[in-house]
Amino acid sequence: MIFSTVAAAFALLPLAFSHPLEKRQNALPPVNSATDESVLQLALYLEHLELSLYTGGFENFTDAEYTAAGFPPGFRENVGVIAQHEATHASTIATILSDAGYTPVPPCSYKFPYNDPKSFVGLANMITSVGIGAYLGGGSLLTDDPNLLTAASSILT
Repeated sequence: MIFSTVAAAFALLPLAFSHPLEKRQNALPPVNSATDESVLQLALYLEHLELSLYTGGFENFTDAEYTAAGFPPGFRENVGVIAQHEATHASTIATILSDAGYTPVPPCSYKFPYNDPKSFVGLANMITSVGIGAYLGGGSLLTDDPNLLTAASSILT
């Protein structure tokens, strides 16, 4: 059990450090088709979901609760950093859609089935894996503009 908890913790750590090391250009790519719009709306939905999940994981548990659950010191702070990244991802995708004349899908109200840091991390690993898979699958559909694919792919790096 401890091994799976530690493995889950280490699986989340790269996500906390996945922000870019150099500043990216501010020019956002255009959305050129209904397929692009559909893929980006799904990506935005997933970003809203992940933002809510990680915000809850940050706000609902203390450093002491994470430490008592076997996570390393500073783990809660890393969850907060991930939440900030998700907010940036959602904002960027919403701006791309808005600039193209589409109405971005709004966030929903979510109720996640976790009640302690361990169950939060387990759920976060599962949802993050699904999100990565969706980006990888959806990316192949963004064929109208290579810049749009690059922008979407940058979220995974």
